[in-house]
Amino acid sequence: MMERKAAKIINDKLRSFEERKMTLDLKILFKRPLHN
Repeated sequence: MMERKAAKIINDKLRSFEERKMTLDLKILFKRPLHN
């Protein structure tokens, strides 16, 4: 039971990290053409 709960927490943290990285990448992609 505890292991499943821990795995879910880790999965949620990984997912939120990946989403944050993706939005960061998108922001960089959108900013780059504007500055050039």
